[in-house]
Amino acid sequence: MFRKSTQNLLQKKRFFNKNNTFINYKPEFNINRTFRMSTKHNISHKEADKLFQGKKHATLYSKYRPTYPDEMLNDIKKEVDNRFDNLKDVHILDVGCGTGQVTSKLDSLFPIRASLTGTDPSAAQVENAKPNKNITYKVGTAEDTGFPEKSLALVSFGQCIHWMDFENVWKEMRRVLKPNGVLAILTYNINSFQNKEAQEIAREFFNETLKGYWHPRRIYVDEDYETLPFPSDAVIETKHYDYPMKLSIADYMGFLSSWSGYNAYLKDYPDSKILDEIQEKIMKAYGTTDPNMIIDISYPMLTKFVSFKQ
Repeated sequence: MFRKSTQNLLQKKRFFNKNNTFINYKPEFNINRTFRMSTKHNISHKEADKLFQGKKHATLYSKYRPTYPDEMLNDIKKEVDNRFDNLKDVHILDVGCGTGQVTSKLDSLFPIRASLTGTDPSAAQVENAKPNKNITYKVGTAEDTGFPEKSLALVSFGQCIHWMDFENVWKEMRRVLKPNGVLAILTYNINSFQNKEAQEIAREFFNETLKGYWHPRRIYVDEDYETLPFPSDAVIETKHYDYPMKLSIADYMGFLSSWSGYNAYLKDYPDSKILDEIQEKIMKAYGTTDPNMIIDISYPMLTKFVSFKQ
């Protein structure tokens, strides 16, 4: 459901807390802290690849990561339609495509286009993308796309830009975007439950069990990408969405198993049965012994449309 649109980068933030999924407040930014985050934690595409490499993780990612709501994707289509008259000449790139969650949606959104390419630094992720004769999948990065200058109308980033080398991404995007081209930067935050007891179980896992196992760059997601170090010539419009979903308790456990923080935790505790324990607790919260029980959750999502002043 569409909530609001704003060009103000300093919007309300949300953090996981004990009373509800998120608390809203006006952020107070420490500029020095933000600067250190944007430089100290720059990691190469090779380092980012390590967080999501391996066929097992790629399979989990493909099966359990949430997709994006139609409203959100339709807004991307509208944005491109408003910028370009002839879609036959539109070339689209989806960077950090993973197994193609966003790329496949773009294929449906833009049946008329010049080309659609999905790239990811992880070969395992690309190999797990569902084959599609209309999409070119290949290993690659946003820092070095290999596309000609001023060739791309749309470049999308689905839950991935926080891992990238920002300075080189902005440099490359300025190079490859057509005049009036646009970036669509998508992200989602931690889900909420209608069941308060299940909410507390998830909060404890995220904030306490996995404390110290989240990569420092995870903070950009927690802060709704508000503190991403966008360049001074960036023009930004943000749109927020709530995405309600129905899924089984077992599938929700699959989603937790795809978290980078959980996979880092497993390196220290490879025999951990923590997800089995969480599943038992959540089933008890819902008064069931059936892991296939369908429950309602909701994800807060957003898109930042970014262009550069000419």
